[in-house]
Amino acid sequence: MTASKVSDLDRLLDEIQTSLVELFEQFRELRTIMGRALESTASDMESGPSARGVTLSESRGGSDTGDSGLGIKPERSDETSSTVQSRRSNVGTKRTDEAGEVKEWPEGISATAARVLDPIVRELRTGSASAEVLAEFVQEAKDYLIDPHSPNEKVSRDMDIVLKFLRSRGGKPITSDQRDNILKRIQRWKLHLSGGPPSP
Repeated sequence: MTASKVSDLDRLLDEIQTSLVELFEQFRELRTIMGRALESTASDMESGPSARGVTLSESRGGSDTGDSGLGIKPERSDETSSTVQSRRSNVGTKRTDEAGEVKEWPEGISATAARVLDPIVRELRTGSASAEVLAEFVQEAKDYLIDPHSPNEKVSRDMDIVLKFLRSRGGKPITSDQRDNILKRIQRWKLHLSGGPPSP
């Protein structure tokens, strides 16, 4: 067997291994979601329609309300509308008045995520670091960015997928396709940690 064929087989085996790791993680996530859905369904069945009806009625303010039973009085409609508009326009002010760690939270998290993850991006693009070294970088980033008391589960699970793959490679380099895949994942991590919309 020629050296090129051996190289092709190694690359194919690496890609299969990567796909299997991701598939395993997806199955585990699916099992977790299905378990939660079953628990929610069982809870709804136990509570019954009458209990849900009472809760809905209470949330609407009961029978002692204004027109249409919704607790909205016609003469206060202008005041209600202006209050809603005021709250929408002053969201930033409310954050400023709260504790320091809440103020400007998205910007702070975005800057921190970039500061921690950008060195990994540079190592990936240069292609000089082995998978084992990259795994150490990703683990350090996870330890720094993921709060164990209130973790971002989506980012944490995705980091675990990348860590399993990199550790399985050991001292071997990664292919360009694998590098591009990890770069896309890192971009998603930044967006999720900064509270931005997820990338496609």
